[in-house]
Amino acid sequence: TGTSTRTPSATPTSSPITSPTVFPTKSPTSSPSAFPSLTPTNPLTASPSASPTKYPTLTPSLTLTIFPTLFPSIDPTGLPSLVTTQYLSETPSLTPTKSSTISPSKNPTGLPSLAPSIGCTLPAVRELDIRNYAESISSTFDIMNPSTPQYEALQWMLNSDLNTNACDGFTSIAQRFGLAMFYFSTNGSSWTSSNGWLEISASECDWEGVTCNK
Repeated sequence: TGTSTRTPSATPTSSPITSPTVFPTKSPTSSPSAFPSLTPTNPLTASPSASPTKYPTLTPSLTLTIFPTLFPSIDPTGLPSLVTTQYLSETPSLTPTKSSTISPSKNPTGLPSLAPSIGCTLPAVRELDIRNYAESISSTFDIMNPSTPQYEALQWMLNSDLNTNACDGFTSIAQRFGLAMFYFSTNGSSWTSSNGWLEISASECDWEGVTCNK
């Protein structure tokens, strides 16, 4: 019998040996490969890889990921989501929406309306509504200065013209306040004829010389 070596030869023999080696392999392969692989295969890892795959999967995963991705995807999804997001984004979108409101008004209002207060017939609320209108067209100095027609008109509406309020809007307040300012600024008490002027029981449209568009 020949003597076997404990170390393998650097180059394989052209033909197999007739006698077995002293130390056989521990786990032989079940079937030899036709060609040897250049690199050994790695077993499947229990944890995910550190870098994502280059191509997405054809179907989405059944479970959501616990942590979001570090970087946004380069290509957006083909279709928008049917459900709106629960939280607002911290930064505005780069492009505005293409469509405007469904049915915008054809004729916008020139000036915002002064909404009457709730409980407009109450004395304190009525006074607040009239003061708010007066301050919207006159300065605070003119309203607080007893020598101005604005002050006299406001005092007349607050203390004498008690039936005027903002329950039906500010049209009547605006007309009566403006006409009262005109009356006091032109010394209306010395007019030759001033029938109905500052008559609290009459509409300002019935004051002599006044015509209202109805």
